Amino acid sequence: GASHKVSVEASKKESKPEAANMAAGIAVDEAKRRFDEIVRRAESNISVGELRSPSGIVRIQSTEDRGISIPQLERVLQYVSTYCHVQRWTSSNPHAPMDEELEADRINLYDLVHWVVKPATKSDQCSYVELVAEGPQLPKWFVSHWWGEPVALFIQCLRQHRMDRELPLKTPYWVCAYANNQWVLGGDVSADPAQSSFRRAMDKVEGTVTVLDAKATTYTRVWCVYEIYVSLTAGVRADGQPYLYDVYTTVEGASTPAVGITDGTVGADGEAQFAVGAKGDREKEFPMDSGFRVLDFDLKCAQASVDSDRRHILNAIAGASADHLEGEPPASHDNYERVNRLLQGRFALGIFRTAVESESADMARLSDAVRKSGVEEVKLSFFECQGVFAEPVARALPDGLLDLNLVFQSAALGDSGLCVLAPALGRLHRLQRLTLNLAHTGIGGGGAGALGEALGGLAALKELDLMLAANVKVKHEGLRGLAAGLGQLHATRRLKLNVYECRGGAEGAGALAAALGGLRELEEIELDLRGNKIGDEGLSHLAALGQLQRLRHLHMRLLNCKGSAEGVGVRALAVALGRLPELSDLMLDLRGNPTGEEGKRAMEELKAELERRGANAAISL
Repeated sequence: GASHKVSVEASKKESKPEAANMAAGIAVDEAKRRFDEIVRRAESNISVGELRSPSGIVRIQSTEDRGISIPQLERVLQYVSTYCHVQRWTSSNPHAPMDEELEADRINLYDLVHWVVKPATKSDQCSYVELVAEGPQLPKWFVSHWWGEPVALFIQCLRQHRMDRELPLKTPYWVCAYANNQWVLGGDVSADPAQSSFRRAMDKVEGTVTVLDAKATTYTRVWCVYEIYVSLTAGVRADGQPYLYDVYTTVEGASTPAVGITDGTVGADGEAQFAVGAKGDREKEFPMDSGFRVLDFDLKCAQASVDSDRRHILNAIAGASADHLEGEPPASHDNYERVNRLLQGRFALGIFRTAVESESADMARLSDAVRKSGVEEVKLSFFECQGVFAEPVARALPDGLLDLNLVFQSAALGDSGLCVLAPALGRLHRLQRLTLNLAHTGIGGGGAGALGEALGGLAALKELDLMLAANVKVKHEGLRGLAAGLGQLHATRRLKLNVYECRGGAEGAGALAAALGGLRELEEIELDLRGNKIGDEGLSHLAALGQLQRLRHLHMRLLNCKGSAEGVGVRALAVALGRLPELSDLMLDLRGNPTGEEGKRAMEELKAELERRGANAAISL
């Protein structure tokens, strides 16, 4: 009896793992059966013939020449909407619930390839683009994305990207699922990512647009990481223009279906002088939580469905040669950190203003991400912003900046804010282009002086666009302090200075004119002194510009400067400008100023002489 009991218990213990194994085997068999059924149903889907081009299939030899347009993508979406429910499509994921039918607006690219792309291309064993195109469609943009986001949202992002950049309706985008031949992937997805169709396509386009899903899964996939690496480190394209990198995502409740952080301003941002402000308004709807999520991005943690892809790509990013891609990649590398910092900095800039206005407790983290990013161009707008932004911006500016554009117009800055910001500007010793809009920000003489001191340290600066309009407290003391710094910009060739209604008087005008007259490299000047009541004395001071022998372009707005009836200042200015041998474009607005007979005659003679040389001369008296 006892021995029988023992043997029964032993038998029970042995039967448990056997039962478990049997159950697991049944589950695997069932999953395989279900998957095979999905494939069979998809491949027997005869309605896909509707997607073919009327002219028939066209063979496009180079995979990188198989871009797809928005209308062609919208045709796919229309097909999905028509047949998804009718044909009772289910998920291509064998682990999804077996009887759960797909919703058209939630179908992802994995499902689309199973139900549309592969059935449509099976008989011809071609790429989807070859099925719908009439010839090669050279892509203008490369799309980096995760296959798991809904196709409908993906298309919304590209549609908005096309509109923001004001691209033609049929602009081709390179999207791997449609460009690669899903039946023969060997030639398109190689062990060396530099030889893949992805990289060959990137070598032909203007830039990359990432379609970002809500959880930023895109940045956890190793092929997407490789695409980001190439995009952020490509430098200039074959045509000499910089390689661009944009990011778009869908946002419920936003003014547009999708919102993008773009590389610089775009066509939809309008005229150049307002573009940075418009860019800021457009991008502030980008979800702040997505931006902060990307601050945790770590390239080396990227995942792959096939581990060899992970090894190959991380080794390639680390600089390994093509014959050394198989080994385990290094745990850390300078190139990993470079890409991490660049991507984090891009997103930090994209959500910077939103974080300021929401009084985010993580502003220091954003500032540090920008400062450490290594970006060489920063464009930020705080137009009409009433938040506390001077200290975060000052902390954020990277030392290696080459191009800085900051818009503070009508924002709560004042002398206190500018005195915080100015020292940070002064340490940007590599800066070559500075655009600073401080119009109507409550600045006085102290702030203008601090700014002048900062500008004096920018020895590499070639272009300066400074807007100080409508700061009535600046006065002559502020313009004198500003001029002290401007006079040190000996490398500067282009200068735009607007001090409209700064109340600087003749003394302020004299200080500015003396400073600019000493900058012998200047080739272009645009100067707005309206509302400063500089009088004859100030107009005479401007004759110092006659020392600028390289000056080609001069625009001055001197409306209502309160000159004397004799026009002494107007005459002195005309005589001085007549001595500029290279001047080819002159615009002078002297309306509202008495010119006197001598002043009027001097200006007429100046205009005649310039026109005789073939120069443009527009002089308003």
